[in-house]
Amino acid sequence: MQPVTSGAWPGRRVPLTVYLVGFKDRVQSACRVAWSFGCERVVLVDSVLTGRQHLHSARALLIETAPVLPTSPAGILVLEINGVTPIADVDWRGFHSIVVGGSGIQLDVTRYPSARIPERPPCLIGDQALAIALYERQQAPCL
Repeated sequence: MQPVTSGAWPGRRVPLTVYLVGFKDRVQSACRVAWSFGCERVVLVDSVLTGRQHLHSARALLIETAPVLPTSPAGILVLEINGVTPIADVDWRGFHSIVVGGSGIQLDVTRYPSARIPERPPCLIGDQALAIALYERQQAPCL
């Protein structure tokens, strides 16, 4: 996997894959968020992308499908409302993938390292949580 340079932050290398799990809607929005933050690939797991007409410049994003998440938790960070680490405290070194679940999807926080986005009673949807996580990653001093 070759790292790419983010169009949003020139010179910033972002070798990152986003997994969208169980997204029934807002897939295009999540893909645009990933593209805007310089991600190189989105993998759809039990998610459907209906058309590419609203991807705009994100049409160049590599979008693949997979039947399941990778079996090895190495390098994978799961975003979940009951995640262990607050997103602002994540040490991003070593993570090459972020996993986000769609509405009503509970991801396994015991199998994968996990982060949560502190909020009032959960009201963020997947693409919004992804945007916050990718912004936090861009701000991380360790990258």
